[in-house]
Amino acid sequence: MEAAKTYPFKFLDAYSQADKDIFFGRDEEVKMLYDMTFQSDILLVYGGSGTGKTSLIQCGLANKFQSYDWLALTIRRGTDINRSLQSSLEEAAGGVPDASEMDFDTLFRENETSSEKSESILASALRKVYLNHFRPIYLIFDQFEELYILGSKTEKETFIAAIQEMLALEQPVKVIFSIREEYLGHLYEFEKSIPQLLRKKLRVEPMNLAKVKQIIGGIGAMEDSLVRVANEDRETFSEMLFEKIKGEEKTIGIQLPYLQVFLDKIYMQVTSDEKRQTEARFTPENLQMAGDIGDVLRDFLEDRILKITQHLRNENAEITNELLWKILSQFVTLEGTKEPIDPADIYDKFSFLRQTTWDNIVAALTDNRILKFTERNGLYEIAHDSLALTIADKRSDEEIARLEIKRLIKSHTSLSSDASEFLSEKQLNLIEPYFQELALSAEERNLVENSRTHLASQKRKKRMRLILGFSAIVMALIAMSVLAFVAYQNKIEAANERDAAEEAKNIAEKNLQDFLKEKAEKETIEFNNLESRGKIIEAVGGCPEAIMNEMQAIAKINPDSLNMYYRILELESHCND
Repeated sequence: MEAAKTYPFKFLDAYSQADKDIFFGRDEEVKMLYDMTFQSDILLVYGGSGTGKTSLIQCGLANKFQSYDWLALTIRRGTDINRSLQSSLEEAAGGVPDASEMDFDTLFRENETSSEKSESILASALRKVYLNHFRPIYLIFDQFEELYILGSKTEKETFIAAIQEMLALEQPVKVIFSIREEYLGHLYEFEKSIPQLLRKKLRVEPMNLAKVKQIIGGIGAMEDSLVRVANEDRETFSEMLFEKIKGEEKTIGIQLPYLQVFLDKIYMQVTSDEKRQTEARFTPENLQMAGDIGDVLRDFLEDRILKITQHLRNENAEITNELLWKILSQFVTLEGTKEPIDPADIYDKFSFLRQTTWDNIVAALTDNRILKFTERNGLYEIAHDSLALTIADKRSDEEIARLEIKRLIKSHTSLSSDASEFLSEKQLNLIEPYFQELALSAEERNLVENSRTHLASQKRKKRMRLILGFSAIVMALIAMSVLAFVAYQNKIEAANERDAAEEAKNIAEKNLQDFLKEKAEKETIEFNNLESRGKIIEAVGGCPEAIMNEMQAIAKINPDSLNMYYRILELESHCND
């Protein structure tokens, strides 16, 4: 019986170690990366989205090792990179504990058994893995940018500490990070703690014309390939293919996802076989008939969404293209990258759909290679970052606003615990309309709730301050009124006292005048005579100011009475004594 032939295109899936026979165009990078593994215990592979970083490691590098030289544990962040790391190590050590029983927050806690008392959980797990396999351990952190897009500050700090401990152990462990190059700047704190992080790194370039020729040549020469390209057509076909995908872009390379999807599109035009079991021969004429490539990923998505909508509307008339795009948007970050999610976490937002309809939507998106399911962490995600960017471009303003708010919450959550920065009232008002729709972590929800409590407390304190301030003002006004009234009363009393004193003075002077007149009459002294009046004053021993003033005035009028004038001066001196 003739063996089944191989379909040579992976579409948007990464190449695995089993795909060695259809992996072409990366021989140079594979050799460079392989050599680096002997030069350092920590390697960094970076490049743009769609350059094939994952395939380079999982297929190209993996096939350079003999089975006894390589134990590769590929780790994705999932919901927490430290949980994923420990889960992978436990599984490789021979047992997968119940996740509910694993204490991931104490990754470096000492083991409780006497024989391992001085050993951390991490060190113990690595030792068990090595003893279980007796092969060098390669920890491959794929799509490492997810830690910086989705992770918290605590998660990052815990992970950095784990890598520091790992590299210090006397164990055959090597670490490879694969990251999108636009996130290299986020590694600043990581490099400060682990200076060797960027010493050995490899940039994966887009596919240039020479590499496209290697791919087409390799596929065309495969004996068991479903796709054949005649030897005489390979160079022309490769050049036409490269130019069509590149279009008018001023670049020297093309993205691998565009190449894979376009080749799959040509196959479908030639065979119309959705099961991909029919042999096909690719020729330059096939490319010519394909016309302009346009945005092949956008066209692919829009075509698949339209077909899914038409199929599912038979079960539920509420299913529309717009609804499917909105569902897909939940799996894409604001930056246009993948965000793995458990569909159950977002089902509440679409609860108007029956559970069976919801399950059918997720299944249809998966069958059409738009979503994919990762069994290790039980999450769904967009099949490729290139599709995520296309989905992001289809978002409404409302969806963008929702994601902006989610990022706002995440940025506040990532602050160190000692900063304890709460969301402001203005920010909480922005969040409120979207709060129930946001798929927030427990930490993020706590931030919002704590900010609400803090704001309510601040408002209560402000109200109390206003009440106390108002009360103080009222009391001050009352006190001022009382003081003013008292001052007014005192002023009136003082005026009355002055009037009484003046009246008493007038009475006293009148009484004195009356007394002097009466005395002058008794002694037959002429009262108006200046000398006589002086004698009277001397006799009574008084010095009334009014009489003295009067005497001085008379003396000035009668300057000839000098003796009396001197007598007045004498009397004044006596009065002053």
